Amino acid sequence: MNCGQIEMILSIAQLFVATFGGAFAIFLYKKSLEEKRQAFIFSIYEKLYCDVEIRDILYIVDKNGNELNELQRKIADSDTPKIVQFEKELDKTLRYFDYIGNIFKNGYLTKKDLKMFEYELKTILSYPIVKQYLNYLNEINVNLTGLEEIEKYLNQ
Repeated sequence: MNCGQIEMILSIAQLFVATFGGAFAIFLYKKSLEEKRQAFIFSIYEKLYCDVEIRDILYIVDKNGNELNELQRKIADSDTPKIVQFEKELDKTLRYFDYIGNIFKNGYLTKKDLKMFEYELKTILSYPIVKQYLNYLNEINVNLTGLEEIEKYLNQ
């Protein structure tokens, strides 16, 4: 074997090693992103069920409780400026759902990811008093564009 052939073999070997190394780096990068996404999904689940205020709203709505009746009266009499029982909790829950919707809209969550929380999202967003409250928030110009994305997803 002459020097030219050895150089060509080494060049091919370098190309192979570089290509393999690049492919492996891409694989590790995708794996890292997947792990971060899974950790984020877990944090969403954790917040839904470990945050006392969000959990309270979820259980009230899920059990069709009458705890939100005072909020319904406030909506009917929109001149009432006082904060009523569970209003802050519902605001927090809706803001959190808005955050999730914006993350979904920006591509950080997939439809498959949202499917894991579909029951919670659908239960709260389809509850009549919550729908009335969302209309009330819209009337006073509260911007919840992420919720619109979630509703589009739920209505598919």
